[in-house]
Order: sequence, then C-alpha cells, then structure tokens
Amino acid sequence: FENQYFQRGQPDLLCLIQRKKQLQNDPREDSPTDFKEPVVSGTSQANVIDINGIVNGIQAIKRHQHAISAELKELHGSNQSLWQEIYAARERHKKHHDTITRI
Repeated sequence: FENQYFQRGQPDLLCLIQRKKQLQNDPREDSPTDFKEPVVSGTSQANVIDINGIVNGIQAIKRHQHAISAELKELHGSNQSLWQEIYAARERHKKHHDTITRI
C-alpha cells in the first residue's frame, strides 16, 4: 500500500487518505496523482487550471483541519482534568502538611 499521506509517526495525516474512485474504465484514473487531466480543445493543457484538483485539495485540507481541531479539543479537555487533579493533590498535600505540623 502506497500513499503520500501514509507516513510513520504521522497519525494526523491518516484522515487525508482516500480510496480511489473507479470511473467507467477511464485510463487516466491509474495515474498516481489525485488530479485529473482536463479535456480542453484549442488551449494549452499547461495553462489550464484543474478545478477538480483544487476542490479535492481544499476538501483534503478541510478534513485535516477538522481532525486537528478534534484532537485539539480532546487535548484541551485532558489538560483541564489534569489541572483539576493537580489542584486536588495540592489541597490534600496542604491538609496532610497541616496535620503533621500539629502533631
């Protein structure tokens, strides 16, 4: 299995991997890139902007942003719970310290 987003140590890129969509025996679909060649008459293919490729790229970026956003929310929640645990541990420590000094 080969994909530019399938990289060791980069789990945040996994959401960008998509299965190839099979069109009706389109020989251009076997190309390794996600971009499709536009069919243009009378103009140079080098000067033509591939709208489908741009839209696919934007959608991939949006998916990646959503994945990062979800991970950030999860980290924020765990950060808050850790701070609450720290506060409780400090209070317990203070209580124990006060008890020991009274003895």
